[in-house]
Amino acid sequence: MTLQQFITAGTSLPLDQLRLESNMDLVKEIQNKLTALGILDPDTERIGERDYGPKTEQDGRFGRNSGFMLEVFCQRANIALTNALTPAIAQSILQAQSGVFLPMNLVAQNDDSIETTIAKRVLRFMKANKYWIAQHPDMINIVYLEGSDLNGQPNADGDNEWNDRRLLIRIKRDGNPDLLHNVRATTEPTIAYAKSQIKNHRRDETEPFAARIAFGQYKAWIMGFHHRFSPRKKQPALQQVLPVLLHRDKDASGTRNLGDLMSLGVFGINQHSTRLNVDFPTPGSWSEGCLVGKNFAKHLEFLTTLKKDVRYVKNLDYRFMTTVIDASRLKREQP
Repeated sequence: MTLQQFITAGTSLPLDQLRLESNMDLVKEIQNKLTALGILDPDTERIGERDYGPKTEQDGRFGRNSGFMLEVFCQRANIALTNALTPAIAQSILQAQSGVFLPMNLVAQNDDSIETTIAKRVLRFMKANKYWIAQHPDMINIVYLEGSDLNGQPNADGDNEWNDRRLLIRIKRDGNPDLLHNVRATTEPTIAYAKSQIKNHRRDETEPFAARIAFGQYKAWIMGFHHRFSPRKKQPALQQVLPVLLHRDKDASGTRNLGDLMSLGVFGINQHSTRLNVDFPTPGSWSEGCLVGKNFAKHLEFLTTLKKDVRYVKNLDYRFMTTVIDASRLKREQP
């Protein structure tokens, strides 16, 4: 059944019946529409040998997130949602237009602040490259810019430096982006660590090389802990629970290149930080391939901000989506 057929039939459908296999086509259309509106996250998948990004189709299974985001849609549309999908709700979903229902203004303006300029450039890049953008004002986009300065411009991206940026961006109710968080970070292991992996083979012998996350978009983290089994090292973090794609730096070059092996899996590529009240001038051993914020206090602010995201508020098991971008490519495509 399609949305239009459901509307024409004129009969409400209890929400629990949306879980039936017979209604999967209807659910998939609803899901895909909510995804296009920037409300319901897509899952992500491996697209090519070195690419990872959003799936083009939802699965048609009406789970918790689909139910919660249908509720979010109805609240935004000022339609009551009780325990049933009604023709009026279906009609509103069908008629809602992407970029209108939840506006998103990415056009550069002469009076844009530096923060707004960065956010618009990043979001334009994401849109052009078909990465998904959360457009609801109570949702937050996590982005890492590799090899970037404070202003979103590429730097030399040298080894063992805090020369990447961790960003949080939301779309305000007027459609303008808001850069909530812009702090120093690293998305890369050091060359010294990469060399030690080759020398000592501390990992599984089939994958002894340092891990470097592939550029792309991943829906793979929950609110959890880094070093969760170590009382001394344990810290709050976004904890990887689903696969990400990695380059294995077999020549310890500190770069991604065509000779890299590629690994896909759950390897503990967490989004964590360093230590409270200590300023570490270089990442050193803090990054073995994780996404690491330099300042621990700002890391806690990062997590606190994310806990206000409506998707997490409604589902404490929510899987956060993160996009990792090459700042040099951002500069070429969105100067």
